[in-house]
Amino acid sequence: MRFVSLILVALLAVTLPVTLEARDKVEINFTDLSIEDFLKMTSRILDRNILLTQRVSGNVDFVSHGPVYKDEMLQLAVSILSTRGMTIVEEGSYLKVVRLAEAAQENVPVVGDPGRGALMVTHPIRLEEENVDIVVQKIRHLLSPAAKLVTMKESNTMVISDYPANIRTVQSVVDRIVDRRSVTVEFIPIEHVKVSSVLPLVQQVVRGVLNQRVVDNEVQILKDDASNALIVTGRPHHLGLIKEIAQRLDTQDDRAAPGVRVIPLQNSEASELAQIVSSIAEKTSRAEESSQRPTISSDEEMNVLIAVGISDDLDNIAEIVQSLDMPRQQVYVQATIVEIIEGVAEQIGLTYGVEGAMANSNGLYTLGTNLTGSVPNEARAAMLSQMQPEGGQLPTRSALAVGVGLNLLARGNGAEVLSEPSILCVNNRESTIYVGETRSILTSETTTTGGIPTRNYARQDIGLTLTVRPRLSTNNRVALSIDAQLEGVAGAEGGDRPTTTKRRVNTHAIVNDGEPVILGGLVKSEEYSNETRIPYISAIPFLGRLFRNNQEGVNRTSLVVIVTPYIVERSEDLSDLRERLSRLEAIRRHYVQEIIQTVEQEKP
Repeated sequence: MRFVSLILVALLAVTLPVTLEARDKVEINFTDLSIEDFLKMTSRILDRNILLTQRVSGNVDFVSHGPVYKDEMLQLAVSILSTRGMTIVEEGSYLKVVRLAEAAQENVPVVGDPGRGALMVTHPIRLEEENVDIVVQKIRHLLSPAAKLVTMKESNTMVISDYPANIRTVQSVVDRIVDRRSVTVEFIPIEHVKVSSVLPLVQQVVRGVLNQRVVDNEVQILKDDASNALIVTGRPHHLGLIKEIAQRLDTQDDRAAPGVRVIPLQNSEASELAQIVSSIAEKTSRAEESSQRPTISSDEEMNVLIAVGISDDLDNIAEIVQSLDMPRQQVYVQATIVEIIEGVAEQIGLTYGVEGAMANSNGLYTLGTNLTGSVPNEARAAMLSQMQPEGGQLPTRSALAVGVGLNLLARGNGAEVLSEPSILCVNNRESTIYVGETRSILTSETTTTGGIPTRNYARQDIGLTLTVRPRLSTNNRVALSIDAQLEGVAGAEGGDRPTTTKRRVNTHAIVNDGEPVILGGLVKSEEYSNETRIPYISAIPFLGRLFRNNQEGVNRTSLVVIVTPYIVERSEDLSDLRERLSRLEAIRRHYVQEIIQTVEQEKP
């Protein structure tokens, strides 16, 4: 029989390469084959060297009804050797047969994944939420008799040396234990009643449903009065039950209980809107007691309203805020600050044969109107049609007239544009433009006992302050409240202390979109004295007076402020407006030149 078995092994060794190459399987079927001969056969099939350090006695039988996969041969060899207290371990490039009890000490490889191999490996398993020593007591019976297991409390890890199949079983059990023992925390908000009234009922129901003596059923329920919520710690599969119980108990309609609501604002100022809403909410409150009437405060940093009251009033306040917190329209205000010298302006008017060139607001408008009126109607109509901007409106006649007059005076040195500021104003919101400087003004002068003079100075604004409050009216019109204040220094008095001056104009006007408002009356008068003489001859006594000429008079300078509003429906329209104004200014300058040329040609 032994002879037949050896012949079978030899035949398998000869035919194996062809069989494995074709099907990756091997046909084996033997009876009373020695274990050592089986190891020799396995070595040839796997093409691996196997070291036997001691004799392995015994015979085995294998009855097969079909081919065996090649990778099952090593597992078959390990199973056979285990009946003799032996096993196979990896030893570099070859396999080694060792005693089963000593296998864990043969430096079996440490792996992160035990895989599905047949040889013993070492694999660490780290636990996150459970005590490793307690878990080991529950899974030790799943290991093979030759397995080795140690625990490391510092990292809460177990290290197992065993066959991969056993390690996979232990890993699966540990995962289930940890999953069942995992504890989560959830906040359950209570919306309609106080959390203090819900907590005892929830705890009582949970105690009746879950057996608290079972460790897996342990839950803890707390309350948070600040957020009016339940805080639940327990297993994930229990949180859904507790949440459902809390929601069923949170059904009381406590509309009369006071509550708090924070209402964020998008377009309005919280401090301003709080006063308006408070007045309305006080009159429309549904509270039966005065102590329950709503109160509204504001947080300017977060721009929110904080309302306290019963639910009905809070809902009403939220609707009021939503209606009032609408996007606000804006007005783009252009200001031109011009200084006009009266004498020069009058001379320019006389030079061109037009009236109205006085140093005041009416004179500036009249001058431009007379100039544009001197152009033939056909030419003016053609000019206006070419000034039509894309998607915009035609400039008003008054805007054109002011521009023409201002350009004419600037050409003749009768006017100087000091500044052209612009500002974007929110509808019905006051805005200020300041053009000037801050000077140190001598206020007093004292002398010490030692004769050392001491001067005291104060900082004072010297310039023009323009305050504008636009309010959109009907039919695309703008109501303007304008306040212009001019401060300056007139001169020095005794002690070299100057005299300051202040001139102010306050007015209201309703104008069309793009129509200018001209503010005048800020007049400054300066005396002058000029003497012209002929050299040498004018120095002769008595006779020299005939060759000298003295001129004395008063120069009146008028500061004119031109304010032009433009309605901005949406914020994105601002860039289009600026582009349109720039294009209109270029076209206006071109046609102003043509108007002046026409007037000069018609001069007598």
